Amino acid sequence: MNAPTLTLASLAPALPEIYLTAAICLVLLVDVFAGAAARRVTPTLTLLVLAVGAALTLAFARTATTVHLFSGMYVSDALAILLKLAGFLFVAVGLLYSRAYLEMRGILRGEYYVLALTALLGMFVMVSAGSLLTLSVGVELLALSL
Repeated sequence: MNAPTLTLASLAPALPEIYLTAAICLVLLVDVFAGAAARRVTPTLTLLVLAVGAALTLAFARTATTVHLFSGMYVSDALAILLKLAGFLFVAVGLLYSRAYLEMRGILRGEYYVLALTALLGMFVMVSAGSLLTLSVGVELLALSL
């Protein structure tokens, strides 16, 4: 039995999740090493990460048909791409509106943005879940922000 080989082109439908995982690590590292300047850098970087993620999703993750990856545990179709783009938009709007609230109360920290991105990653995994196991992993990622 021949196992399908994974190439960069075959992983393109999973690009939003792959990119968001790397971006969470980047935002966390910038927040840790930026020090006092992180209060200005992290919110802007997070919004930039969301905008780039939406652009990458539009450019590379679109599929004409339903695509199954990882032995059917990951499913990508037009509805999944639409929901991921909506997720990018709604999280960006939520982060924009919450910034003033956080500044007013003195609780503007980088962890808030990392947890918001982790919750978004959990939503993306749930949207593309092809099995109950993948769905439970997405729920756990979403619940990680609690």
